[in-house]
Amino acid sequence: MPKEVVELVKVQNLLAPLLIPFALVVNTFIAFGEEYGWRGYLTPRLAKRLGWVKASVVTGILWGFGTPPCSC
Repeated sequence: MPKEVVELVKVQNLLAPLLIPFALVVNTFIAFGEEYGWRGYLTPRLAKRLGWVKASVVTGILWGFGTPPCSC
């Protein structure tokens, strides 16, 4: 393996413990905003027109189209 690659892997291994908590904090705010948008804004407004069951189904369908599948 080239020396540059080995050095890069070493640096990544040193930075990973610092970046993981940062990523968790950032993702928490993004996930909160997304959930608030779907459940705190869209669903109650749809429920006024459609009722809670239909509004939940419509929100789920829209969420399914708007969220990419997990590539885990």
